[in-house]
Amino acid sequence: MALLGYWVSLFIATHWPNNLPILGGGQADKVVHFAAFGLLAFLLAAATQTRGLRQTRGTLVLLWSVVALYGMADELLQTPVGRSCEFYDWLADAIGAAIGLAVFRWLLAEKLSPCRVR
Repeated sequence: MALLGYWVSLFIATHWPNNLPILGGGQADKVVHFAAFGLLAFLLAAATQTRGLRQTRGTLVLLWSVVALYGMADELLQTPVGRSCEFYDWLADAIGAAIGLAVFRWLLAEKLSPCRVR
């Protein structure tokens, strides 16, 4: 449920017309992309783990691909609402997703994850 709520919130936030310069531009935008998609990937990994899907290398690559492709689609779909589509935003999304999955995998290995280790 947390995954669905977060994903919907992320979609709404990234498709809201960008009338207010909240971040002030620059590199802060990339940090937000990195963190937002890192959390999305982490939550996706946690959701699949609680559903019994083992977190193998192949599973993690698949999860990363889902989040990275979503990030690409998200960037492309922002132009109709007056936002920019930037390669470096997508790159921050993809790198954030990889780090989010790595953190989840590390927590799982350390048995600190709220998910049950099998």
